[in-house]
Amino acid sequence: MGRLESIALVVSTGEQGHSGPVVVEFNGFRFECLDSAGRAASGERFSAKLPLRSVAHSLRLVGPETGCWDLASLELTVDPGLEPYTVAFEPFSLAAGEVADLLVERPTPYFDV
Repeated sequence: MGRLESIALVVSTGEQGHSGPVVVEFNGFRFECLDSAGRAASGERFSAKLPLRSVAHSLRLVGPETGCWDLASLELTVDPGLEPYTVAFEPFSLAAGEVADLLVERPTPYFDV
């Protein structure tokens, strides 16, 4: 994967949320999502944008420090500096100490002919 200007996350939390900060790990460094709206509590919606401005080697969503976090939906918008693209993830859960790999290549364009 090449350079990423920024990413934006939109998370809808399921039955089990968490009260701590939402943390993203980028190239081995952990960042709290400070520029955000909403909460990651049960039944809540959370959104954040992170300016990365670096070549991507890894991108992960970090689970809570304790308990479990149910993600009913997760949309990741990736801005590589050209045309942003959005990837929707299936529902999943993160237990304490777990991480979810979010690094997704741009979908291959297709054309009807």
